Amino acid sequence: KIMDKKVNLLPASGFWFLGLLVESVLAFLFWSTFYVMIYTIWWMPMSIMTVTEGGTEFLFLISYLSGILLGLPFLGRFFSKYQTIGFLLCLVGIPSSFTTDVTNRAILNAGGVFFGILVFFGRLWYVNPKRRARTVWALLLGGLALVGSRFALSTLNPVWSTPDRTWYSLVIGVVCSLVLWMDKDAHEELLVKEETVGFFASVSFGVGFGSLIALTHWVLSSHGMMARWIGLDPFLCGIGMMFATVVGLLLSKNQTFVRSPFWYLSAVVSGILLLRLEKHVAIFFGFVVISYLTSVWPVVALDLGRYTKPGRTLTIAFAVYCVGILSSIWSVAWCFVPEGTGGPYMRQRIPQVFGLLLVGVGLSYYKKARDIPEALTKKQDSPVDQQSQYYLPNKQVLLVLSIIVLFVIVPAVFVRSQDWHAYDGHGIQRDNIRAMVWAIRFGYNNDGWPNFEDVGKKIQEVGANVVSLVETDTMRPFNGNHDLVEYLENHLHYYSSYGPSTMNDTWGCALLSAFPIVRDETINLPSPEGEVACLIDATLDVNGELVDVISVHFGNTQHFWDRRLQARDVTDRIKAKRSMGRPTLWLGYLTGKPGSANYNAIIEAGMTDIRATEGDRYCLYHFYMGLKASNFQRIPNKLHRISDTEIQYADYSL
Repeated sequence: KIMDKKVNLLPASGFWFLGLLVESVLAFLFWSTFYVMIYTIWWMPMSIMTVTEGGTEFLFLISYLSGILLGLPFLGRFFSKYQTIGFLLCLVGIPSSFTTDVTNRAILNAGGVFFGILVFFGRLWYVNPKRRARTVWALLLGGLALVGSRFALSTLNPVWSTPDRTWYSLVIGVVCSLVLWMDKDAHEELLVKEETVGFFASVSFGVGFGSLIALTHWVLSSHGMMARWIGLDPFLCGIGMMFATVVGLLLSKNQTFVRSPFWYLSAVVSGILLLRLEKHVAIFFGFVVISYLTSVWPVVALDLGRYTKPGRTLTIAFAVYCVGILSSIWSVAWCFVPEGTGGPYMRQRIPQVFGLLLVGVGLSYYKKARDIPEALTKKQDSPVDQQSQYYLPNKQVLLVLSIIVLFVIVPAVFVRSQDWHAYDGHGIQRDNIRAMVWAIRFGYNNDGWPNFEDVGKKIQEVGANVVSLVETDTMRPFNGNHDLVEYLENHLHYYSSYGPSTMNDTWGCALLSAFPIVRDETINLPSPEGEVACLIDATLDVNGELVDVISVHFGNTQHFWDRRLQARDVTDRIKAKRSMGRPTLWLGYLTGKPGSANYNAIIEAGMTDIRATEGDRYCLYHFYMGLKASNFQRIPNKLHRISDTEIQYADYSL
């Protein structure tokens, strides 16, 4: 229940705008650390293809449960009174990129997430409604600014894209934290309230809020996620995604509409249609989902602060968040997760998890403004009515939004448009084919950090104009929603095929080419037992001649039947190409030694191994048909240090 204590709720001395601006910058930095945490954890088992001894990575998940400490009233009062200290503690994750030790990096990031949840999400329960609302808008605006800056950098996180930017981010964060020291509202107590909902209703709020945070991470943290779900260009869809976010923010002004069952059901139905309809139609329903998720943040925060307690609610919320994000790992890595944790049942369940989370968001707020009949009008006769006004996008919010649009999003679109559909390959030679194959391990370097820039430089150094990459699908929350293919296409000025969409739950295979890709078929290969294998069957226009390229990633060694079925699919394709007289390249990951059954099947179908005498190969292979091959090279990982896998390339001519 809310006690009717008459106080002045108007913003003090114009600081609300400055506070919103600097808190949005701090939210930008918080979201950067928050989004990076899960793939810092993910690197530990990924690097050894199994869970670490003792399950060290799972210990870091405890950082997400720091909200339970807000059940201790003195802790909330401490961060309210000394908010600058709290914001400074949120910055501890930023310098994590300067350490090469994965455990130390995880500790620093976990610290940033631990304090970030206490400070940012804890503020949603502050007794001062001005500060609660300001934090909500800061989280939304800072998140939008992060998406815009990632758009400019082809999905890279600007905080860690270069060492200089990391230092700048840290300094800016410290300055903004110190600016908030001037907040005159820091010690005010405006309203006193008690919890007004029972235990089960409180659990419902927590489940809903956790669903909202999980989907915010999943689809609002990077511009191209939905595009990669359904196989569209992330550049155009990214612009649409940012526009839909702005629309959602503006829609939040009409809380009656945002709370309506109609808007909720529209979002749920749109989520279903996003995954069911033809891609060029489906994406517009995806934009509806984005607008919905953005628009409900203010009403969710308003209801959480009014009706629930922070300790219980945040603990439940982040438990749900962890289940949602871990489900995205289990869905694709189901055969690598610990036995007994439901791996086989979670295989390829991304659509179901997404749907459940979207339905769950509706539990986080009331479908009408409960007990506040005047709250959504301009009348301010009571403190209850007045405080809801702060959750509407006022002039200060719109001004900061305008600053983000004009100085972040518009320049980002302009910069990216200069390279969009630029397919000149930066002048790379195209007289013949120089084909390269590389198992890129998701673009991580040997220190467990995304290293897209060095990947692109190595491709240019080799001089490859046709590149087959496997283990490339990084558009997932646990990979930071980075898009390796978009980055390389943009920086190399190559044509690209992303491979099967992220919703197919493969590890990914991608094709980059300086020659036009006139056709590409992307499929999941038969994989009844193990991880889902992928294939790209593309046709290139090589100086007026058509050449087919197969980029493929077979399944694991232990899944014999999977690999046999996959080989049958590939050999059928090869035989069809041979009957057409089509020159063909096979660049991929076979999972078998020379002379193995699947290797022999490919040879018997008509392909030639470029170096049949080298028996120390197991994964990567070059096969060709109807072409002349020369200059086959292998670059061991110890010579390039970009990943722990070798590079193979060769020259081909018609």
